[in-house]
Amino acid sequence: MNNLNGVVCVLTRKNGSEFLWVKRRMEHNFMGGYYAFVGGGIENDENLTIAMARELFEELGILVSTSGIVQWTNLDDREKIKKERNFIQFLDSLELEVDHAAFRPITDWRSGDQYNQKAYVRVFELSVDEELLDRPKKFIDEEATFAEWSTFEKGIELLDSGKAVASALVRTLLIHFSKSIRSFEQSQVLEELSTYKLHKGIFSLPMKSQTLPPSTTTNCVIIADDDNKKFLVVDPGGTDQHEQERLLRFIGELTTDGLEFIGVLLTHHHNDHHGALPLLLKTLNCPVYGHPKLSQRTEYKINPISNIVFGGLRTLETPGHSDDHLAFYIERTKTIVAGDMVASKGSILIAPDHGHVGDYLESLERLIKLNAQSAIPSHGSILVQPSKYFGDYISHRKKRHADIYALIHEKGHGTAIDLVPQIYAELLPDLYPLAALSVESHLLWMLEVGDISFKDDVFFVS
Repeated sequence: MNNLNGVVCVLTRKNGSEFLWVKRRMEHNFMGGYYAFVGGGIENDENLTIAMARELFEELGILVSTSGIVQWTNLDDREKIKKERNFIQFLDSLELEVDHAAFRPITDWRSGDQYNQKAYVRVFELSVDEELLDRPKKFIDEEATFAEWSTFEKGIELLDSGKAVASALVRTLLIHFSKSIRSFEQSQVLEELSTYKLHKGIFSLPMKSQTLPPSTTTNCVIIADDDNKKFLVVDPGGTDQHEQERLLRFIGELTTDGLEFIGVLLTHHHNDHHGALPLLLKTLNCPVYGHPKLSQRTEYKINPISNIVFGGLRTLETPGHSDDHLAFYIERTKTIVAGDMVASKGSILIAPDHGHVGDYLESLERLIKLNAQSAIPSHGSILVQPSKYFGDYISHRKKRHADIYALIHEKGHGTAIDLVPQIYAELLPDLYPLAALSVESHLLWMLEVGDISFKDDVFFVS
């Protein structure tokens, strides 16, 4: 199966104009809050179509057998099968078999490095009669909060507006199906997915960068203005030559379509946010915009952001991770380009050189007040209803601060590295120096407000 670990089904009506999708629960670690097709993992050595039939039965109560496709209304059966993993035995008890031929394979898709789980899935299409699953929300299981039939055009419109978020796979398939393209090569799909459109005029290209683990990429975000006449590139952080050339090609495609490239925006000075900038400057001679402090911390000429004439984009000062950190708010879709304020993969380091814990918490509070529909972090996948994530980050950071406060008061004195083994009990010793930077930032904030004192490189309880 070429290391495939999952299956996905584009469920369509036989009239050919509608498909069914669900909205995943926010609590999901993988694509929480995303609109998605029905699918899931392959259990043990399941045949792919059996895995697909099982997922449809568990999630929607649709039973695909050689005797026909029917709606199974007994929720207890579905729950029992999901719990006991006995789908085949269930079919045997009914003297039924999965109708393998009902599932038409479309393509295979591998999730990018920006996701916190690796998915490599076979995508199928299953066409059903119009009367089947006429009230889909009634039959969804606990993995989803919402299900509906939609036209392909309406689905694309919902994604473009920013009111829904989906993976690149979902958007690409909707575009193909809206054009009545039902058969295409895997390579064609995967190439299209590499230029990831999130909403209308908003694209994110994950690029391999010199970032901190577990992340391996930085999201380079391309934003068109409200009139779709010009565009900016935010944080071209990639260092891989192939991906830098891909970014150049994408910029070229947008300019060929009539948009004007007006420059590069940087969220802050860290190296993993501008690795591809030298190539862009050499090739396109574009202006660079960012916080004034970037002029002293990078080799680039930094222009004031106030010089940009660009409809629908608001600049947000968000110090904390770094004192030169900016975020950007796209008003038409209520999307935050969040930089290193949050991450859906990994965590945010606040180092003592330019970081500040108190400023970071205040910046997160300001982002919450925007009540945004989505946020694009520099590391990881797009976040749905990000105010929840900002609040979780505040809670986590405050708890960490309280733990450090309690420990230094218990010990009476110590250095940051002294406190790390107890604060980060699960951490490998090789990562202690990195964790010590975070601990030191918390200690410095305590020092600033007078909770502790500092002498001869040691922190003391006041």
